[in-house]
Amino acid sequence: MAVKKPRKKTPAKALAHVRKGETLVSRLARMSLPYSYGGGRVDGQVVTPVDGRPWTDCSGCATYVAIHGYGLKLKNEAGSTWSLAEEGNPGESRYLTFYIKNNVEGHDEHIIVRGRKRPKPWHLGRPRYRYWECGGSDNPHANGGPSWFIPGLKMGLTWKSRVEQFYITRSFDDQLGVN
Repeated sequence: MAVKKPRKKTPAKALAHVRKGETLVSRLARMSLPYSYGGGRVDGQVVTPVDGRPWTDCSGCATYVAIHGYGLKLKNEAGSTWSLAEEGNPGESRYLTFYIKNNVEGHDEHIIVRGRKRPKPWHLGRPRYRYWECGGSDNPHANGGPSWFIPGLKMGLTWKSRVEQFYITRSFDDQLGVN
């Protein structure tokens, strides 16, 4: 009989940052912020959103939530899919993962973000983790603003096949203190 290793308990400080990040995503999703390609950046950082007004794009939203929600320190506080591909560490995390694609020839650049696991039960083809984005072909908001979503659902794809389209993964366990 195989002996299961006990899973390390998440440090309270790290869990507080993760919850703060998730809460910020939920608050942004309720603000009816229209997607704005390249918008929302002033003086080298992403501006604070104003309810109902066009705000920013996928990379601006990911940058804003990473800094103001998860408490991360990023090299580029204005964020782009290109700069975010250099942040954190390669690979996936149980708490915060950026999934990025940068196809310059096809002008197909986008970032989706995976948070921590969703509560059980996992069923009906839903992913075990929660995802959020701003913009994107599978965004459930009519205005494309920040939202929680299931990758591929609006596109007729499985969530796994949609996530596989994002070939750059970045994790932040060291900054969150969950190594």
